[in-house]
Amino acid sequence: MSSTQTLSKPVLNKRNSLAKKIIKEHYEITAYGDKVTNGNINYLWWMYYLGTKTGEFRSFILGYERNLLVSLGIITPEQAESLKSMILSDDEDNFYIALLSIEKLRKERIKKHGEWKLNKLDVSLEFIDVAGKYMEKVVNNPFLDKI
Repeated sequence: MSSTQTLSKPVLNKRNSLAKKIIKEHYEITAYGDKVTNGNINYLWWMYYLGTKTGEFRSFILGYERNLLVSLGIITPEQAESLKSMILSDDEDNFYIALLSIEKLRKERIKKHGEWKLNKLDVSLEFIDVAGKYMEKVVNNPFLDKI
């Protein structure tokens, strides 16, 4: 969705609610493991979670969740490309459908692999593997274009 367009209140609320959940979880995912590898990306997530960018939205937030969904086998790269097109669409309805889709797919991911929480790590071994390779699997995944 273009940053210059204004979203309706329901779409804006859905986007902000979903983004808040994604930001918190990705912050906690990147706090896990190798601080050298994940340090910069963890700081980026911290900026949006607790830092000066709290409450701001950027499309990469949805993009990294989409990449996580691919890395954990919840969606295919082809489905990820469809989501990308809807996220970047200037049509608010397409953007809203993308938000609803990501929300549903995220719930499916949580049901299958668990939700990442630092204080209570109860996730699948596959999720732990992806988290340990976050930069490779989520950020720099060569099979996925960035949003």
